[in-house]
This record gives sequence, structure tokens and C-alpha cells, in this order.
Amino acid sequence: MKKLLKLVSAVICVICLFSVQAFAEDYTHYADELKRLGLFRGTDVGYELDKTLTRAESAAMLVRLLGGEITASTAQYTEKFSDVTSDKWHFHYIMYCYENDITKGTSEDMFSPDDTITAEQFVTLLLRALGYTDTEPENAFLTANKIGLFGTQFSTQLEESEEFLRNEMVYIAYRSLKTMTADGEVLAARLGKTGVLTQSQVKEFDIYEFEDFDDFLDAYFE
Repeated sequence: MKKLLKLVSAVICVICLFSVQAFAEDYTHYADELKRLGLFRGTDVGYELDKTLTRAESAAMLVRLLGGEITASTAQYTEKFSDVTSDKWHFHYIMYCYENDITKGTSEDMFSPDDTITAEQFVTLLLRALGYTDTEPENAFLTANKIGLFGTQFSTQLEESEEFLRNEMVYIAYRSLKTMTADGEVLAARLGKTGVLTQSQVKEFDIYEFEDFDDFLDAYFE
């Protein structure tokens, strides 16, 4: 009987681990919502959620979430990196992030805009942009769980995945809109004050509403 119980327990553990990897959700509806809000555009061939996120794409997403799109597009930046020239689509986004101490280059002269970014790195940059300046890749997921950016189940999904896809990025970006910044203001409310979101759109992001019961438990009982 004991052997049978051990076998059943082992099977359950394997199923749980497998389910995280094999049944990762399709977050197209979050991409749709972000596009509706004017915060996500995709590429010239669509959302491409099945592709890995690049450093340049992450910079663009961060600028939009910070409400810096207009400022970034109209600012007169001086070229800093040899691989980020003013004729590139990502120039103003990257320079905005650089000038605002959100991200740095991979060296003094290089940014490596087409390199992929890991989930830990993206979450770190996002949390720093929200004011959690002491966040590092090593504690990014823990901090994200504590402030309700996402739950432990999603953290496990990210940790188990070999690549960080645009699919997961749009989920995190959408969730950030209902996340409290370090200065005690929900990000959506901040974007409402600067006119990036309308007041009716801001009301959609009530911090007391959760995607599921796991989110509720993660936010209040960890």
C-alpha cells in the first residue's frame, strides 16, 4: 500500500510539472487589450507572440507603460551606442530608457538591441520602472509575487520555460497596469493623470480584482 501511495504521489508531481510547461496559456487577449489601450502594436506581421522578446522590444514596451511615448519620440537624443543609430525604429525608445536609468548597454559602446532578454531581466527592468529600484534578476520574481504583479504559478511557468516569449511579456505588461508602484499609486492611475489612458480605461484596473483565486492567495496570504 505504501509503495502504491508513493507511486501515485510521484505521478501527480510529474503531471503538475508537465502541465506548467505543456499547457502554457495563449495570452492573445491581453495583447488585444494592450493594443486597444494604445500600449502595444505588435510588428508589421502581427503580434508574433510565439517569438522571443528582444532588448529593443522590451525598451519600447517599458516606455509605453511609463507613459513616455510622446516624450521619447520628440526628444533630441545624442547617439550613445554604435548599434543604436538615429535611423532605427528603436532609437528613441532605447535612449529614453538609457537617459532615465531604466536600462544600460551591454558594453560602453553597444546595446545589443536584437539580443533576447530573459524573463528575470525584463521583470527586473519593469519593477525598477515602477520604483522598486533595488530589484535584481535574482529577486525579481519574489518581488513581483509580493506586490501582486503575478502569482507563484506564473513564476513557475517562467522558470520552467527555456525562452521568454512575447506571449508572456504581454501578460506581465497587462498585469502591471493594476500593480501598485513604489510610491503607492496604481500604474493605470498614473497613466490616467498623464492622459495616456482615459479615466474610463483607468477604472478597468481595480487592484482588488484578480484573474483567479491563485492570484488572490498570492497577493494576500504569502
